Amino acid sequence: METRFDRDAAQGQATLCTFCNEYGSADETARRMLLSVLPEPLWPGLVEKGVIQITGKRGIYTISRHSQTEIREVTTGKCVGHACLQLSLPAPDYDRMLVEYLLLKNDEDFYWKTANIIGCSDVAVLFVAFFDLLLILHLLLALAE
Repeated sequence: METRFDRDAAQGQATLCTFCNEYGSADETARRMLLSVLPEPLWPGLVEKGVIQITGKRGIYTISRHSQTEIREVTTGKCVGHACLQLSLPAPDYDRMLVEYLLLKNDEDFYWKTANIIGCSDVAVLFVAFFDLLLILHLLLALAE
């Protein structure tokens, strides 16, 4: 994949430009990258439901494309919490899923230190829903500018 750095004169920031004409959209490229990293048994969950489910030493994680990662207790399956991991720059959902998957597979304890984890109570679920709504509104306002 060819890349080049461009200087955005208006904002004075360096941006990485990727030529996607051969590979498709950024979202499709990220999806292909994720599938190339995931073991085959995890593919159906991603393709059919948009989720990756993995079991770690601290929980069962359901990484979703369109919502926060759900964490369940390994033995009982009871909801422990929801994890919010935000990347420092805008990226396709599949890129975030890849980052979460790699963190959980390689350093689960670091994931727990990095992600914002909110417990599974009724109040917490309402808080997470409200936070999601605020993020969507922020995104819409940023796109409107």
